[in-house]
Amino acid sequence: MIVKRLRHEKIEFGPWTLGRWGLPINIFAAGYTLIAVVFTFFPPSVPVTKESMNYSCVVYGGVILGGLMYYVASARKIYVGPSLEILQEI
Repeated sequence: MIVKRLRHEKIEFGPWTLGRWGLPINIFAAGYTLIAVVFTFFPPSVPVTKESMNYSCVVYGGVILGGLMYYVASARKIYVGPSLEILQEI
C-alpha cells in the first residue's frame, strides 16, 4: 500500500479510507512493526547463557515450520482462496 501510494498508482479502496492520514499511518505502522519484530528476538541480557536465552525465535521458527508442513501435507489440497466480487458500473 505504501509503495502504491508513493507511486501514485490507482488503489481500489473498500467502503472506508483513512483519507490523507492513510499514508502517514501506514508508514508509522510498518516502521513500528519492523522495530518490534527485530527486537522481539534479542536476549534480555549479555552474555547469553542457556537460562537467559530468548527462545522466542525458536518458537516462531517452529510455528512457521509447522504451518508450512501442514500446508504442504494437506492444506494446499483443500484451501479455497477468497472470492472476488466484481461490481458492474451502470
